[in-house]
Amino acid sequence: MMPWAVDTPWWIHAANYTGHAPRMAAMDDPSIVVDAIVEACVAPKEEQPVGPKARGSKLSHHLFPDLTKRLSADLADCEREKGSAVAHTTGAIYEPMKAGTTVSGGVRERMEREDAGPTAGH
Repeated sequence: MMPWAVDTPWWIHAANYTGHAPRMAAMDDPSIVVDAIVEACVAPKEEQPVGPKARGSKLSHHLFPDLTKRLSADLADCEREKGSAVAHTTGAIYEPMKAGTTVSGGVRERMEREDAGPTAGH
């Protein structure tokens, strides 16, 4: 499976030393990955991009690998800077975490709040 960024607890479980809450533009709902896994049980493929963003990214990387890598890095840097400040964490590298036991990670909702700014809703 080759999804685009997906709103799952992975973002909570991953180690994070950036100083910012993890986020990525145009994050997908986990349901598209679940559907792709089910489909792969019937029609397996060696590589399976999941959703239009992942398919576009794969095509872009095939046609323009250096440009795609540079743009992807720039996008990740830009998104990181938008994230709220958080302390460094080792995530679930050394021991399991109690947080993040659902399918959805709630990252998209947090991103909406961060993008709205501190005066949103006032």
